Amino acid sequence: SQDTFNCKCVLLEGPAGSGKTSLLTKAMSIATALGVDDVGGIGSAMEDHTTLFPYRNVMEALTNLSLKAGSAGGLSHEDCQQPAHRLRALRDSVPKESVPLLPILSSLMSLDMPDTKQTGKYHGQERLAVQLELVRARVELMSERYALMLVLEDAQWLDAVSWQLTGMLL
Repeated sequence: SQDTFNCKCVLLEGPAGSGKTSLLTKAMSIATALGVDDVGGIGSAMEDHTTLFPYRNVMEALTNLSLKAGSAGGLSHEDCQQPAHRLRALRDSVPKESVPLLPILSSLMSLDMPDTKQTGKYHGQERLAVQLELVRARVELMSERYALMLVLEDAQWLDAVSWQLTGMLL
């Protein structure tokens, strides 16, 4: 049950062709059978300088999980793709005190959220620190609601900020 769910970290590394992907696929299949939702991102050689690139997929997966849970209320697949529903799912999946800061996540999400007076005052490293904390808080809150398995593949291509966030999540 989710009440006994414990956070664990597993690092799987090895040379190409050693079966890492097969092992991960099997682990994800078992997790799914146990009711664990997997959310993940993939590092990319083409995007290794794009800040938080793999976490863009993680954020989308968390939004889709919220929408899936909420779709029991009658939302169709098409409705779930509407920006208004996606924004509501995002708002519902962060701590309430974080909602005014959500425009800081717009670069990670497929949502147009213009800066407000409050978010417009954050720049550079301060804005990045707020962004990292928002993602961390969202993953934490969602992991309290759902059993989650966070998967980051091809980690050799993660940018430095993605490694920083990964460290915050451990």
